[in-house]
This record gives sequence, structure tokens and C-alpha cells, in this order.
Amino acid sequence: MSTAPSVASDATRADDLPLVHRAAQGDRAAFTMLVRRHQRGLFGFLGRMGITQAQAQDLAQECFLRVWRHLGEFDPRRAAFSTWLYTIARRLALNWLDRAEHTLRAQPGGGAGGGTAGPLGDEAADPVDTAAHEPAPGSWGDDPLQQLEQQRERAWLLAGMRRLPLADRSLLALAYVHDMSLAQIAQIEGVSEPAAKARLHRARGRLREMLVALDGDAQARCPLNGEPT
Repeated sequence: MSTAPSVASDATRADDLPLVHRAAQGDRAAFTMLVRRHQRGLFGFLGRMGITQAQAQDLAQECFLRVWRHLGEFDPRRAAFSTWLYTIARRLALNWLDRAEHTLRAQPGGGAGGGTAGPLGDEAADPVDTAAHEPAPGSWGDDPLQQLEQQRERAWLLAGMRRLPLADRSLLALAYVHDMSLAQIAQIEGVSEPAAKARLHRARGRLREMLVALDGDAQARCPLNGEPT
């Protein structure tokens, strides 16, 4: 799960614009293409935020509905379509997680959140990245042990993510989105690029500590190399 972005970011931005213009004029087919282009990354982002698959699907649907309703407000001179999309998704995710944590705290024996697994429990798997890599029965390929190890690594990483404060989790979840540059992350988070880079460095350090706490052998295989640029 590399956080190094692809050099295709500018091309993706350019490819989105014709579809955005058509969708803003009521072209549902163009909007469907936008949804298909971005839904996998969006589901992955929501999963890494620690949101269950069912709730991630609901939040993604709400996000795309808001985009559809407000396409006329999108200004490509201010941001890429994907930046605008993830700004909406991030706000929805943080609001939902905050409400969930408050609900948990209000219950008898409710937890304190923050550095724990949070209100969603350990079943909150990434709704795309996990499911997309689970082999179907009879389709293990030549190396089933390697596939099982990869699944274990993903589960380990997500467990560490769910133990981070929401601010760190949001930043790292964005850093794992394919084609997401540091400039886009900073814009979505509402901070300068230097501030985003410094926060991301600190968040990576906290995640590394969480992963090592979960697995003492983690230091040598911690998947936190590379920085968005």
C-alpha cells in the first residue's frame, strides 16, 4: 500500500473536466463515469478512516449525491474535481465518526476513543482494498500463502490506522489514495503544504508506533516509505 502518487494526477484532472462539464448540464451518463472512476479510491479512503463496509457505502452514496446536486458550484480553477470530491467525503467521514464516538461515550462503559480501536470495532475493514484482494474459492493461484500474508498485512495496517486520532487518520488515509499529491492533501485538509508535510511525517511516526505495538516484528516491514509530492 504505497503512498507515492502516480505522475498521472494532471492527466486525471484533465480527463475529469469534460465529464464534469457534461454532468453539470444534466448528463447522467457522464456522472456515472465519474462515479465509476473515483468510487474505488473513495471506498478505500473511507475504509482506512475506520468505517465499516456498509456505512462506507452509505457515506459514498451521500457524497456522490451531494456532488451531483452541487456540480454547478464546482470551480476547476480552484481545485481538481478529485480534491473537491475528497473534501466532501472527508467532512462526511469526520462528522460520522465524531457522532459515533460521542454515541459510544454516552453508553454505559463507553470508551474514550483517540488511541483505541474506536467505536467501530475490529470489523471495520477497508471496503474495497480488502474485498478486492480476497481470492474467490478455487482461485488461489500459485501462491496462496503469499495472498494470505498480504491479507494479514492489510488487516494489521488498518488496525493501526483505527487506533490513531481522527486528524492523523484523515491525513494518512488521503496519503494512501492513488494519484493524491501533497498539494491536494493540503488543500483538502485546509492547511499549507509545509504544514501538511510536517503533520504527515508526525502521523507516520505515530502509526509506526501503533504497528510496532501490535506486532513486535513490524519495524523491519513497516509500509510507511515514500512521501506524496
